Amino acid sequence: MKWIKNEYVIYDIKSKVNINAVKFFLKDSFWAPNRTKKTIQASLKKAICFSLYKGSKQIGFSRVLADNAYFLAEFLFSAS
Repeated sequence: MKWIKNEYVIYDIKSKVNINAVKFFLKDSFWAPNRTKKTIQASLKKAICFSLYKGSKQIGFSRVLADNAYFLAEFLFSAS
């Protein structure tokens, strides 16, 4: 699906996740500054993923995981 609000678009389609953008978002995180593209791709497999775009640029990413005992939501955004 995709949701549109003005110039922003949110996709829940994994193929819309820009792995390079997610790696860029993670480089300043305290939990995964050196995470590889391969690890990022593996982390998406069982997650529900959301990509936030402004025009053609991905400016945000979120993944959600749940296993009936725990829930994880991770949000990453570009500073610009």
